[in-house]
Amino acid sequence: MPNTVWPDDLIQIAANKSLVLFVGSGVSASCKNSLNESPPTWNKLLERLAKAIKLDSTDKKKFTMFKELLESHRLLDAAELLKYSANDQGRTGDLTNALKSAVQGPRGCHFLPSGWHESIGEIDPSIIITTNYDKILESANGFTYTPLAYTSDEIGSQIRKNEPTIIKLHGSIDEPSKTILTRSDYARLHRYGSTTLDIVRALMWTRTFLFVGYSLSDPDLQALLQDVFAARWSENVSPHYILTSDATSDHDKEMFRYCYGISTLTYDRKLGDYGLTAFQEFGKQVSATPPH
Repeated sequence: MPNTVWPDDLIQIAANKSLVLFVGSGVSASCKNSLNESPPTWNKLLERLAKAIKLDSTDKKKFTMFKELLESHRLLDAAELLKYSANDQGRTGDLTNALKSAVQGPRGCHFLPSGWHESIGEIDPSIIITTNYDKILESANGFTYTPLAYTSDEIGSQIRKNEPTIIKLHGSIDEPSKTILTRSDYARLHRYGSTTLDIVRALMWTRTFLFVGYSLSDPDLQALLQDVFAARWSENVSPHYILTSDATSDHDKEMFRYCYGISTLTYDRKLGDYGLTAFQEFGKQVSATPPH
C-alpha cells in the first residue's frame, strides 16, 4: 500500500478545479515507445547531445570540461558548453535533431502517455504548467488542453476564460531554438517570457500548486523556485506541495517549506515507481470527491 497521506484540503482543492499541476521530467521519463525506450534523464540527455555533436573527438579539452560539469551536477553549465560548442563547430542542426529525438522518441516511434497521464486526466486540472519540451501531455487520450509556450501572449486570456491550458514554461520541441536548456537561455525566458512568469507568480499567490515528476536536485526546479517562488511565507502556512521520495532529508523538507512555501509529500521509494502509485491514489481520491 502507498504510504503517502494526501491532505484533505488538497484533495478538495483539486476537486474544485483550483489546483495548478506542475509537471516535471519524471512524468515523461515513465513513458515508453514501441521500441521499449524511455526519454533520457537530464544527465543522459546531455551525454546524448555531446555525442551528437562529436564533442569527444572534435575538442578533447571541452569534452573533459563537460564531463567535469556533469560530475559536479552543474547541468545548466554543461548544457551551456554544449550549445556553445555546437554553434562554434557548425553543428547546431545536429544538436537540435538529437534533442528532438531524445525528448519525443525517434521518427515513427514517439513516446506514448503513461499511467501518470491517466491520473492527470482523472484529476483534470484546469491549468498544467510544465518544464518539459515534449508533446506527450498534449497527445494523451481525451486531453483537450491548449498548449501555449512562454512566448505566447494568449496565456492570460486563456486563464481568465478558465479554458484548459498547458503552459510550456521552457518552450516546446516544435520550436527547438526557443527551448530553455542552458543558463543563458534563462535570460531569454526573462526577456521574452516576462508576462508568463508574472502570470505564474500571480497563480502562486492565488492557487495551490502540486509539483510532480521533480527531484529536489532538478536544475529546472531549482531555477524556477529561485525565479518565482523565493519568498518568505508565514511559518505556519505552506500553500503548495511537492511529491518526492521518502529519502528526502528533514532539513531539505524544512528548507522547501520555509523558503518556498512548499510542503513535501513523500512516496515509498522501495516501490520503484517514482511516486506513480501514490499519484494514482491521489487521482482516485480527487475523482471520487464532489466539488463544493
